[in-house]
Amino acid sequence: MIFRLVPILMAALLLIAAPARAIEIQSNQPSDDTAALLQKLDVSRMPDRTQGFVHIQDQKAGVLIQPVGRIFRDVHSIGQFWLDAAFIIVAVLSMAALYFLVGSMDFHRDEKGRTILRFTGFERFIHWLVASCFIVLGLTGLNLVFGRSLVQPWLGDDAFAELTHLGKLAHNFLAFPFIAGLAVLTVQWLKHNLPDRTDIVWIKMAGGMFGGPHPPAKKFNAGQKMIYWAAVLGGGALVVTGIALMVPFALTDILGMQLIQVAHSLIAAAMIAVVIGHIYLGTLGVRGSFEAMSTGRVDINWAREHHPLWVADEAAKGKLGPNYL
Repeated sequence: MIFRLVPILMAALLLIAAPARAIEIQSNQPSDDTAALLQKLDVSRMPDRTQGFVHIQDQKAGVLIQPVGRIFRDVHSIGQFWLDAAFIIVAVLSMAALYFLVGSMDFHRDEKGRTILRFTGFERFIHWLVASCFIVLGLTGLNLVFGRSLVQPWLGDDAFAELTHLGKLAHNFLAFPFIAGLAVLTVQWLKHNLPDRTDIVWIKMAGGMFGGPHPPAKKFNAGQKMIYWAAVLGGGALVVTGIALMVPFALTDILGMQLIQVAHSLIAAAMIAVVIGHIYLGTLGVRGSFEAMSTGRVDINWAREHHPLWVADEAAKGKLGPNYL
C-alpha cells in the first residue's frame, strides 16, 4: 500500500515545487542552480536532438526535444514571411517602374493582315496547362505563408479554415498535371532554348527595350530563354521539394523536412517573381506577344522585328509562301 502512494507523493511534490522554480527563474538575480539550468537550455549548447526510446516502428516519435526547431520556427514565421514578400514586391515594383519609364514596345502591323504560325495548338495547351496549374499552386501556397496575417482577419476563422483545407487539396492534386506539363514543355522547346552567340548580342542591346533596333533573335530570344530555364530548373526544384513534403520523412529526417519546407517556399516565391515578369512582358511590355499564346499566330511584321532569324528559317523551310515575300 505504501509503495502505491509513492508516485502520488512525487507528483504532489513536483506540483508544489514547480511554481517556486518558475518564480526563481523569473527573478532578476537568479541563483547558481537557475543559471546552470538556463545554460542547459541554451540552444547552442544543446545536442541536435533529445530522443527517447519507443516501441513503435516510427522511431521519430521518440524525439522529445529538437532545439534547432526553435530556429526553424523563427525562420518560418518571420524570415520566410518577409523573404517571400520581398521577392514578389520587388518583381511588381520593377515591372511597374519599367512600364512607367520605358512604356510598351510597339510595332507596325502588316497592312495586309498577314500572320505567321508561332505555336501549335498542342504547344499552347501545354503552356496554359502549366501556367494555370502554377497559378493555383502559387495562390494556395501563398495562403499558407500569408493567409493567417492577410486573409484570416477579414475572412473569419471558419471560412479561412475551409479555404485553406480546399487549397491544400488543390495544391496536392494539381501538382501532378503541373509535373506532367512541365516535362512535356521542357522537351518540346529544349532545342529552341539552347544558348548561342545571338543571345550575347541580345543581352548587350537589352533586347532593344531602351531604344535602338531590335537585336536579331531566333524563335526565342535571350530573355525568353532565361524564363524557360528558370521555369525548367525552378519548376524542377519545386517538384523535388514538393514530393518530399507530400511523403514526409521518406527521404530525410525532421531537420531535413524543415529545410525542405523553407527551400520549397523560397523557390516558389522566386518563381512567382519570374512569372510576374513573364506576364508583364507577354502583355503590356511587348505588344503583339500575347497573340502568340492566344491564337497561335502573330503579325508577320512583329515576327520580323522581334525574331527575324526565326522568320528567315521558316521561309527557308518553305512555310511562308510567296505572299510573304
